Amino acid sequence: MKKLFKILLFIITLSVIVFASVRYIAQHPIPVLQPSGLIGEKERDLIITASELMMIVAIPVFIMTFFFAWYYREENDKAHHTPDWEHNHLIEYCWWGIPFVIIVCLAVITWKSSFELSPFQPLDSKKKPLVIQAVALQ
Repeated sequence: MKKLFKILLFIITLSVIVFASVRYIAQHPIPVLQPSGLIGEKERDLIITASELMMIVAIPVFIMTFFFAWYYREENDKAHHTPDWEHNHLIEYCWWGIPFVIIVCLAVITWKSSFELSPFQPLDSKKKPLVIQAVALQ
């Protein structure tokens, strides 16, 4: 019964933290994510895409951290840590391959967007360009 109470307390606390964070972010605008121009919108999309790709690795790492800390705790007599990973190629491919694929995807997306948002190329826009005349004095 005490174990169930601890698990429920942890789940409720985690849920409250997530709910409060989401509510705060929804009510307080983040200036970086609210651009007003074409280039700003494309850069925002790049930031969001990069964040989503990084969460593919970050979320499972956090989940496994809590799971392993809970499962291999001192009170658990059933858990025996007997690693035999020296020649496990599947696990090696996973923990080296998945981050490698994510980095390659981020590189391709960044490469394409850096040429798409080049300041030396004209923008594709339906609006008439704004002409600014400036005078400088020393």
